[in-house]
Amino acid sequence: STTVTLVSAGTCTINADQAGNSYYSAATQVQQSFTVAAALTITTPNSGLSGTYNSSYSLAISSSGGTGTKTFSLTGTLQAGLSLNTSTGTISGTPTEVSDKAVTVTVTDQASATATTTSFTISIGRASQSITFGALSNKTMGTGTFTVSATASSSLTVAFTSATTGVCTVSSTTVTLVSAGTCTINADQAGNSYYSAATQVQQSFTVAAALTI
Repeated sequence: STTVTLVSAGTCTINADQAGNSYYSAATQVQQSFTVAAALTITTPNSGLSGTYNSSYSLAISSSGGTGTKTFSLTGTLQAGLSLNTSTGTISGTPTEVSDKAVTVTVTDQASATATTTSFTISIGRASQSITFGALSNKTMGTGTFTVSATASSSLTVAFTSATTGVCTVSSTTVTLVSAGTCTINADQAGNSYYSAATQVQQSFTVAAALTI
């Protein structure tokens, strides 16, 4: 009758005919065509749903279908430091918190005012860190105590312990020589809410016996 059902995306052409009757000849057929756009869809890549604290982050949300300009909007709260570009659908920034955030992004086709949504969780985990602990020079018994120092890329405080307490001991950053042998010092940083524990770094040096005559 007069009802059109859309089957798939493409160009739809409708014929209008009048076959005539005893008084009128058949009319010349008239056609009208229009475009049927694919349904509006939105896609979030699974590979981009996680990041790390204080590191550059980008998640591209894409859409297809529709006929007009697309705009994106967000329901929920992103991690501090992240924001949604309402024109491109990209979530980006440098996250300054460690957390999981569940959000919904909606894309709207401005030509038809149709919209569709996708929901997902962004997980921002603790950042990794490393320790810089320089080589230690050899010592001789009787030369007294000395201090050690090291830095963590997180700027957190590094802790020191002795792996060879029979040769040397450590209190805070002060090393005390106990006997001749090889002294090995451990440098550790346990991490916190924002950084994972660093890989332990060791430095060893030789403790020579005191000179006697």
